[in-house]
Amino acid sequence: MGRRKMLATVLGTVGLMVMAAVSLAGGIDGRTGQVPMPAGVSPEAEYQPPTDLPGAMGGPLMGEEVAKGAAIAAARAHSGAGCRVENVVLTTHDALVGQGVFSPSFSVADSRQVYLVTVSGQFAFGGLPGGPVIRADFINVEMDASTGEVLAVGTSKKTQDPEILEALRAR
Repeated sequence: MGRRKMLATVLGTVGLMVMAAVSLAGGIDGRTGQVPMPAGVSPEAEYQPPTDLPGAMGGPLMGEEVAKGAAIAAARAHSGAGCRVENVVLTTHDALVGQGVFSPSFSVADSRQVYLVTVSGQFAFGGLPGGPVIRADFINVEMDASTGEVLAVGTSKKTQDPEILEALRAR
């Protein structure tokens, strides 16, 4: 590898590490998640989510067995060994956000019907190159209940709480 290419790689890696450290430290100005805007840029210029996201369908929705199969396929993409479906809940995206299971989405509206499928197994998620691998014994898969599109995969422990699962089912 040439010296210029190596220097560019090292500088790029250092830049990513600095951005990650700033993010983890709560932002440059000390407020959590608040990195100062560049000079001359107003807060109104910040990204706003689209307003025409797919909303509630009312049907037809895919069946629970199809949702299970899609979740197992998504789980195997994360090194899932010995995958087994633990829970399947038909709910709405905003219910998942409200219970802290997933973050807001820019793919579907809050009212969109989604399946939350919890799959047990042995999973590994990679972070930054050279960073630690996150290991989990379960994952949560959020998918669009109409199309089967996987919207999010995560490891929120909130899905292990029967009260939260019951609140999601009630939506």
